[in-house]
Amino acid sequence: LEDMAAGGKGGKKDERRKKAAEGKTSGGGGSGYGAREVKTKGKSKKQKRREAEEEEAAATKSSGSGGHSRARHQDLPFMTVEEIENVLQEKLPDCDEGFITELAEDLHRPLTKSYQEVAKSVFLASSGGGSGAARKETHRDLQEKVNGLWTNVKLFEKGLKLFEDDAQTQLAKHLLKTLCTDVTNILLNFVASEQMMSVTDPKTITIEMRSKLISSLPEHIKEPMNRLHTSLAGKHVDELLLALETVTEEMQVMLKKADKKKERQLVFNHRQSLCEELGREEEPAAVLHLAVLLMFQHLSHVMVHAPGRCVPLIIGYLEQHLPREQHAKLVNFQDLVIQCVKAKQHPGDDTEKDADNLTTMLHRLVPDIKDMALKPRKASTEQED
Repeated sequence: LEDMAAGGKGGKKDERRKKAAEGKTSGGGGSGYGAREVKTKGKSKKQKRREAEEEEAAATKSSGSGGHSRARHQDLPFMTVEEIENVLQEKLPDCDEGFITELAEDLHRPLTKSYQEVAKSVFLASSGGGSGAARKETHRDLQEKVNGLWTNVKLFEKGLKLFEDDAQTQLAKHLLKTLCTDVTNILLNFVASEQMMSVTDPKTITIEMRSKLISSLPEHIKEPMNRLHTSLAGKHVDELLLALETVTEEMQVMLKKADKKKERQLVFNHRQSLCEELGREEEPAAVLHLAVLLMFQHLSHVMVHAPGRCVPLIIGYLEQHLPREQHAKLVNFQDLVIQCVKAKQHPGDDTEKDADNLTTMLHRLVPDIKDMALKPRKASTEQED
């Protein structure tokens, strides 16, 4: 047994020596006393970093395609390596170019990570996403804003339906470009905030920005939001309202239909707001605009949302409901406003005098126009007398 053990130990030693000798020979350094050791070259930092980034990108892609939550969030881009190099070269002009490149590559990943963490924390703090209670409050604010605009759109839609087809189309387009666009931008900005792509003021969102934001949304909300966006370029408010209901349902925003009492209160509040604004206004064109809106609401008991260019349409509607003399005053005042505007657009000695004379004449007629709108019963009684 002792001999066998000794032989086993010796055999193992011989095997180890043999393997060591073979290793040196295969390494290309030769054998014996004159042999040269060959050191295997390790991977450079640049190569390791590139491989790590490729592995990370592949892992993100595979996990993103499989997981819905990962696909919904996009990393906020920071500076590229080249941009960091440019900054370093400006700050350290005496440093070697190779050193600058290596330093930029070393800084890129940690700086990007820090930037994204800070941006996320700032965004959550500003959007109310830091706590469940804050998110509920933000969602409640959204619901109140959307319901307010939705109710006003429906009330203004009743007013535009009293006009003929051409006039109705013009009023519908104006409503789509104003209040309907506002409610669309508010909803889109809220959804975009979950992707960290929201803007500070939704009113600043343009058509191009809206298209870009929608293209980056998750699939479950992208199609409904795109239909809502497309309806803004149409001619019918009812199409937008249908698209709006689909989007709010997907976003879990409840649309609460106002009862008759609340609708009457909203119409009354709108009338009071027009009265106050007309009472303060002195510019003739604005006075005419506010006056016809107020007179239309008084006679039809519904609201209308109309731009200045649609004032002639409303005056045409009022012809059937006003005494002839009052309607004639409105038409005369409108003609003077148009003449004054044209005179100011083409300055000259004669036109300037005409503009001054017209302005003076208009200001003398302003109180009468205001009185017709603010005191419709009194004006009607005087006409009958």
